[in-house]
Amino acid sequence: MCAPQEKADIIFVNIDSWMPNNSGLAVLDPYLKQHGINSIIISSSELDHYIDQADVFGFSVLNYVYATAQELTQRLSQKTIIWGGWAATSDPEMMLRENPNVDYVILREGEKRLLNLLRSFKQPELFDAIDGIAYRDSQRGIIVRPPTEFVDLDELPRPNTLVVVQGIVFIELTRGCYGRCYYCQDVATMRFKSAKKAADEIEAWYREGYDTFHLGNANAAANGQLLQELFSELETRKLPVHISIVGRPEDFLRNAAVMEYLFRSEIIRPCAIEMGVEGNTQHLLNLLGRRTTPEKNAQALTTMMRLRERYAPDVKILAYMILFSHYDMTLEDFVENVKFIGQYQCSQSVISLYLVGLRNTGIWHEMQTRGMIKSDKERLQILRYSFNDPVVDSLCRKLVRLPQKRWFDQQKLHTHAGSLEFQESIYRKILEFYHSGDIMQSVQEFLDAPEEDNNP
Repeated sequence: MCAPQEKADIIFVNIDSWMPNNSGLAVLDPYLKQHGINSIIISSSELDHYIDQADVFGFSVLNYVYATAQELTQRLSQKTIIWGGWAATSDPEMMLRENPNVDYVILREGEKRLLNLLRSFKQPELFDAIDGIAYRDSQRGIIVRPPTEFVDLDELPRPNTLVVVQGIVFIELTRGCYGRCYYCQDVATMRFKSAKKAADEIEAWYREGYDTFHLGNANAAANGQLLQELFSELETRKLPVHISIVGRPEDFLRNAAVMEYLFRSEIIRPCAIEMGVEGNTQHLLNLLGRRTTPEKNAQALTTMMRLRERYAPDVKILAYMILFSHYDMTLEDFVENVKFIGQYQCSQSVISLYLVGLRNTGIWHEMQTRGMIKSDKERLQILRYSFNDPVVDSLCRKLVRLPQKRWFDQQKLHTHAGSLEFQESIYRKILEFYHSGDIMQSVQEFLDAPEEDNNP
């Protein structure tokens, strides 16, 4: 990539050492270009090459790249630095307090807010009208203006190729969430893209050679009428595309007729159905703030499996599960999670090993109250904590945490692929528990065995 001949209005630094795609920057960059802003996206490894090509740099800061964002920002001390993303939004005051080189934090959606902020650099009178922004005033005090307006998804341009992962194009059908689960940072008002707008994007990508599309974000299955309209529109346009959808089990169950329409279509074809289950007892679901039941989760999963068996045997059915779902879980809860994973075998690539306390979520505040924050690093996300049940605590330590540390020390967990490999090693052990015939006894034998006999 060649450096531009004139300075850009802003350079976005994509911290791609963990994952190369970034759906936020993918739409932010074309949106700014659409409104006359000269913006560029670079890889974090290219920063030194571009450091003189702009006076303003932007970072999308997620939890797992926070330390890298800090280090890169320190190298840009003479520049204007703007942060956005989940981690930055979770506590903008902390971000500004701990990072003196960061000048502004954009809260939640960045398209209009960042556009107006960039314009205000030349037209200062525009600044006072910007919502959803954190900054320092002339006395270095931190000011946080909460977000009050949200973008109409139909006003956004088609994203760039940062939404393409292994040939699959991410289509942002929704933003926000209605769930308010205790472990999730997404509390934005839920909105949807129109069927025509989504179909226009899919068709444009299809004309460029792509035929597989992932409908997101996490609640793409929530609006059955929208899905029906979208599927009908794609059929009318005769676009032979493959569709994957992510959503809550209760939404798939409620919109089962629409899903059957997709499975039966002779033009558009389903390729994956992804649903978030998280835990397999009512006790766990209540602790996580999930407003459903294990019975509904199972019914949704079996409904999708029956559709697969009847119409499309190659469709992947994926059920997200948190193995150690909560610090107040019991051994019986763990056994039920193992039963779910073993019975349906839909969680191999989408299993989370233990609950993470993300900053300013209900779970994080409770963990903070219980004194689970042991270091400064855990102010952003809490990963290390004890389980209330000592047997569950010993099990998590022996099954996950000690092997995880060994893999980390051996430099095996420094890539996304390495993390997936470790995750699958734990999954194989879970299946051993399930197929033992007596899960509780098998778990106890695992706990009683010498440490070296239990390496995943």
